[in-house]
Amino acid sequence: MCKPNTDNRDDKFRAELDGLLTQHMHSTAQSVPRIDMVDLSVLIGRLKRRKAAGIDGLVNERIIYGGVQLAVHLCVLFNALLMHSFVPSDFHTGIIVPLLKKTL
Repeated sequence: MCKPNTDNRDDKFRAELDGLLTQHMHSTAQSVPRIDMVDLSVLIGRLKRRKAAGIDGLVNERIIYGGVQLAVHLCVLFNALLMHSFVPSDFHTGIIVPLLKKTL
């Protein structure tokens, strides 16, 4: 059984979220995870070749053969995103392609 949301419930969640965000902003312990070059290089090495490009038109081969400079810039980018708790709106978009399966 589900109970419908009430007007007061939204205010309660908003107040709870504001309290958590305030507590996080004033905390002295910075436990932001970091991505290092070794981990990123391992993950780049695991990328599969000959896969279709995403919405951005980027194929895995561009990253695989991009060299150390690209890996360094990706590492800096991802660490900055983690540090600032920010996800660009373009990262929210994806493509789902349904595949039909033959049944016997």
